Amino acid sequence: MRIPRHHLFVCTGPHCGEKGSAPLINGFRRAAEKLGVEEQVMVTNMGSVYLCDLGPVVLVYPDDVWYTHVLPPDCEEIVREHLVGGRPVERLRLLPSTPSERAREEIYRALFAEGKMDAEAFARLASAHGFGEDFVAEQLKRKFVNKSPEGTITPTAKMKERYETS
Repeated sequence: MRIPRHHLFVCTGPHCGEKGSAPLINGFRRAAEKLGVEEQVMVTNMGSVYLCDLGPVVLVYPDDVWYTHVLPPDCEEIVREHLVGGRPVERLRLLPSTPSERAREEIYRALFAEGKMDAEAFARLASAHGFGEDFVAEQLKRKFVNKSPEGTITPTAKMKERYETS
C-alpha cells in the first residue's frame, strides 16, 4: 500500500460539479504524472463542503489548504507550486482572513442581525462590500439566502452553519 504525501479532495457536489469540478480530478492526476510526483499524490472526489458559491473547491491534506474557484488550467500550477514546491497558490487560497471572505462574512452577519431585508437593501449591502448583482444571484442559487415572493431576503441554515451565527 502506498501512502501519498498529499491528498487532494475535489468537491464534486452538485454546485461545484455544475461549475466544472469533475475535470479537475484528471487534471491533477495528469499534472502529478507530468511533474513526476504521481506516487506522492492521491486525488479523489468528495461531496459538498457547503462553499457552493466559491466552487469548485479543492482541499489539500495534510497541509490544510483550501482552494476556491479552481479551474483545469490551475491544476498544474497547484501541483508544481504547492505539492512540489511547498508554496500554496495564494491567488486561489481560501482563508478566513482574505478580504473577500471577511466581506462575505460581514454581509451574512448583517443579514442575520436584521433577520430579513428587502432585495434592494441586500443588493446595496453586497455592493457596499464590493460584490455585484452576480454575487446576489449566486447566493440565491446556492441557497445561502432565500427570497420570498414579496422580494424579502432571509438567511438560511446553510449560511448560519458556514459562519456559526447564533
